[in-house]
Amino acid sequence: MPPLELQPGSPAMRLNRLEPDELRRRLALFLDIDGTLIDLAATPQSVVVPDTLMIVLRTLELQLDGALALVTGRSLTDVDRLFSTHRFVVGAQHGGEMRGPARQPRQELIFVAALNRLRPRVETILPSWKGLLLEDKGRSIAIHYRQNPGVAYELKTTLHRLIATEADALELLEGKFVFEIKPKNFDKGDVVRALMMVAPFKERVPIFIGDDETDRAGMAASRAHSGCAIRVGDKRDLLADGFLPSPAATRAWLRELSIRFDRGVTAAQ
Repeated sequence: MPPLELQPGSPAMRLNRLEPDELRRRLALFLDIDGTLIDLAATPQSVVVPDTLMIVLRTLELQLDGALALVTGRSLTDVDRLFSTHRFVVGAQHGGEMRGPARQPRQELIFVAALNRLRPRVETILPSWKGLLLEDKGRSIAIHYRQNPGVAYELKTTLHRLIATEADALELLEGKFVFEIKPKNFDKGDVVRALMMVAPFKERVPIFIGDDETDRAGMAASRAHSGCAIRVGDKRDLLADGFLPSPAATRAWLRELSIRFDRGVTAAQ
């Protein structure tokens, strides 16, 4: 079994005692994409989705009777570009866009004048540094600095100063080599809470797997529903019930989970 390291006394320990078929009927998976399912790359457009990952996700979705969702900062359009052969349940843009179990896109009616006012100001300051990439997602703005990591502190300070003028409406999220400006009124936890109210997620036990600060709202919401939070890469997160060392380990764990559902072997170890 891939190295999923569980905290003593975590809810995952209880899941471990369930028979595979009961676990399959009770489990719901909420999965971040970048840094969790797939490896990070120089730009959001240059990531690679392994062919085997698509097969594993689709198989798990069927085994869980549809209770699998992708929860990401990417736009819904971008998720569908990456996973082009199937339309998963998705919470995109940190909850700003949603495609529910009926597979019909439901874009939240979030029109934030503050973001529209701030957008041109962000575009104006970016040329001050080399190697920055602006990703305008419509409901949020991401500034990637992976190609110039030395600017992190100065860039963060500047963005905080810009956002201060719209502090009632906007917040700055910090991810891996990215800062994201988004409205305050939604996050990944909202995705978990919304989906846990409807079939096939309702009355199941959620497991949220993520890799950075932007995932912690989803992790907290999962635990609030008597579920589990798994952190990829960082063992210092006290919110996590378990840890996986890398996206490759996440993919391997999900693959083994699917295999064990088929074979009737206890899955959560």
